[in-house]
Amino acid sequence: MSTAGKVLSILVTLALIGWVILLSMVAQLNSNYGQVVQKNQTQFEALEKQVQDAVAQLREAQAGLERDSKAISLLIFAYRQQVADTERLLSEAREALARVNLQVEAQQVAKTNAEDTRDKRQQELDDLKAQRGEEIRRNEQLIAATAEDRKQWEKLHDEFQKVLSENTELVKKVRESRKSDGRRVRPATLVH
Repeated sequence: MSTAGKVLSILVTLALIGWVILLSMVAQLNSNYGQVVQKNQTQFEALEKQVQDAVAQLREAQAGLERDSKAISLLIFAYRQQVADTERLLSEAREALARVNLQVEAQQVAKTNAEDTRDKRQQELDDLKAQRGEEIRRNEQLIAATAEDRKQWEKLHDEFQKVLSENTELVKKVRESRKSDGRRVRPATLVH
């Protein structure tokens, strides 16, 4: 065998050994890859199951959230209604309070006016009492003066009656004396 054949055979042997080593490594890698693929497949299936479980839990949680959301919406609606009712009642109470305050103010004004009127009437009453007292005093003076005047009037009346009677007597005498003389006598008129 020639040197080139020897070198070639060594190179072929080395290439063959390289191929064997390479194929054994590929086989080992294939078996490792198969195990990794199998392991990854198992992990993938486990993860897929976990994802499905998570999706189911998520759907349940989402349904629960929707139920809770609806319940919360209903509660919010109910609370808003209560707040609106409370605000309406508060508004009505404030209006009633304002009306009562206005009535109280009106009553206070009326009370003040009534007290002023009462004070004026009391002053008028006091003035009238003083005036009445003055009039009573004047009336008593007038009564006393009238009593004196009445006494004088009665005295004058008595004197007048006396003079009248005397004059009547005198007229009768004059008539009789004229009748006896034959003269015509005119009748006398008396004024009472």
